[in-house]
Amino acid sequence: MHLQQGIRDSIAWGWTLDGVYSTRSAYRFEFKGSFGLFRSDLIWRAQVENKCKIFAWILVQDKILTAHNLQKRGWPHQEHCVLCNGPLETGLHLCLCCPFAKAVWNQVISWENLPELQSQPQADPVHIKAWWEETARKVPTSE
Repeated sequence: MHLQQGIRDSIAWGWTLDGVYSTRSAYRFEFKGSFGLFRSDLIWRAQVENKCKIFAWILVQDKILTAHNLQKRGWPHQEHCVLCNGPLETGLHLCLCCPFAKAVWNQVISWENLPELQSQPQADPVHIKAWWEETARKVPTSE
């Protein structure tokens, strides 16, 4: 910053377009990059029943009472997935990675005739939000 003789000093907030400070802009600056943005419209604009939208929202927020979340709270829980006797039950495992969930998804893809999704790689997803957005890109808008 260079100060110039005869020109009045002014303070401008550099994190808004108009240079005016607001608490909102300070919070946005503070948390910028600390969490990824999820396209929640993929859930709320879906043409499904509201109970499905609410379940999907709770799922992507990782608030479903799976064994993993029960364990974090110190509540009684199973030490493995009761469907496949596999790893600790998480929302991701229960809805995408469990062999039973994969069988259900394969049936849905077949019934709905979505060849775009049949060609998905077989590797298990790491994050449900990323899977949701990637899958939404592959499904035609009309669907």
